Amino acid sequence: MIDEIVKGVRLHLSERLTSPLFGALAVSWVAWNHRAIIVILSGEPVLKKFEIIDTILYPTAWHLLSTGLVLPLTSALVYLFAYPYPAKYVYHFTRRKQREMLEIRRNIEDETPLTVEDSKRLRSDLAKAEQSYYSELDRKDAELERLKARVNLIAETQVNTPLPPPAAAPHTGPKTRFSPDLVEMLKLIEKANGTLSESAAIQKSELSQVETEFLLGELRRLELSTRGLDRGTGKYVYKFTHAGRAALLRDRQPEPTADEA
Repeated sequence: MIDEIVKGVRLHLSERLTSPLFGALAVSWVAWNHRAIIVILSGEPVLKKFEIIDTILYPTAWHLLSTGLVLPLTSALVYLFAYPYPAKYVYHFTRRKQREMLEIRRNIEDETPLTVEDSKRLRSDLAKAEQSYYSELDRKDAELERLKARVNLIAETQVNTPLPPPAAAPHTGPKTRFSPDLVEMLKLIEKANGTLSESAAIQKSELSQVETEFLLGELRRLELSTRGLDRGTGKYVYKFTHAGRAALLRDRQPEPTADEA
């Protein structure tokens, strides 16, 4: 109960102390009664202080009322209600002049020619930026050409490899071999005990993410693997098919010689 009363009093005093009227009135009262504050803080005896206040500072009740309340309150009200109007005009005038000065400075800077040092520095920065741009462009072109060459190699390998009939599995051809990249994907699935997540394939593969995703899609297209959603992890996983196991085993067998062929 006492704590609630103390909190309520503190809240009430805080609201009053933070009021603009209280702040303006306090400053105004100090301005009008600064001599009384000086007398109170002086080293004179207490009775002497009372005598000075009663006989010199506030000799009559009108002096006490006017200096102690009327004049400070009037000054505070003038500050709160009248001061914002000229302050608004002065602020608007000042900001407008600052904007004009800024425009003048910009015009002067635009008309001022660059020095020799500034010109050299600007040309150097432009040259560096241009060199960096073309270097990045060449790197992107080289990466694109490399990806195109790898895709063409995989496509040519699949075109030159006879596909099994629709009713037969891809592993029926005893001499059918797949590209090394596809075999590497099958080996990654084998190392993962036959179940490899898509994120793990991208992480473990030495190829880029685009190439890895392309090869995983080729495995599905050739029916060498299947893709399903793992309900436990929420990730797509790839698993061997019988044709995929056969292709992996067939890759490990030595290629037949000319006589054997």
